[in-house]
Amino acid sequence: MVTKEHLRQLVDALPDESRTAAARLLESLLRPSVVPGAEFFDAAPGKAVLRPDVSPINDIDELRGDFWPADEEPDAFVNAVWAWRRQGGQA
Repeated sequence: MVTKEHLRQLVDALPDESRTAAARLLESLLRPSVVPGAEFFDAAPGKAVLRPDVSPINDIDELRGDFWPADEEPDAFVNAVWAWRRQGGQA
C-alpha cells in the first residue's frame, strides 16, 4: 500500500523541472474524465489494460465534444489552442 508519506517523499525527490508535469498528472487523477468511453481503459501503472466490464465505443460521434461553437471556423479553434498553450493552459 502506498502511503501519503511515501507520495510526499517521491514528490520531494523530483527535480524542479519535473514538478509541473507531476502536479498536472496528480490533478488529472482528481478530475473525472471528460472523454466519453475513457473508462474503457484501466489506469494501471505503466500500461493501459482493456476492461471487460466496459463496452467499447460503437459510434465515433460519442467522442465528439460540444465545447466549441459549431459556427466557428476550424482555424479559430486552432488559433485558440495555440494561444492557450502560449499562456500555459492545457489544451
